Amino acid sequence: GNVLTFDDSHDFEDKLGTDDPLADFQQQLLSATEGQHPKCSKKLLKLLTPEEVLVKAGRAPGIPPRYFRLMMPDVGVVTCSNCGKLFHEEDFELEYLKQGCCPFCRTKDPDDIVWAYPAIQGN
Repeated sequence: GNVLTFDDSHDFEDKLGTDDPLADFQQQLLSATEGQHPKCSKKLLKLLTPEEVLVKAGRAPGIPPRYFRLMMPDVGVVTCSNCGKLFHEEDFELEYLKQGCCPFCRTKDPDDIVWAYPAIQGN
């Protein structure tokens, strides 16, 4: 998945080429090289709905959260909060029905499973 980086520096917005933050972000995606992540401006963050952004918490103290934008809104995403892995909804559902647990960490606790937009939200 593509990782969003939110830049707190005040001059980041001035470095962008246009007044269209979405176009700037898409240009960053198209021109990104291996290991390079696009940066999301505050303007673009305000345009995104909460359903478009998944937040993956840092797994240890001092590790900042990572933000993922759902680029294909018709594909559901499942997050296991125990191991922090993201899965396509269909792949996860098939494995969960077969094994009764997360396919990566094997947790059986249903409270660890978070169904994200556009799937039905779990409890």
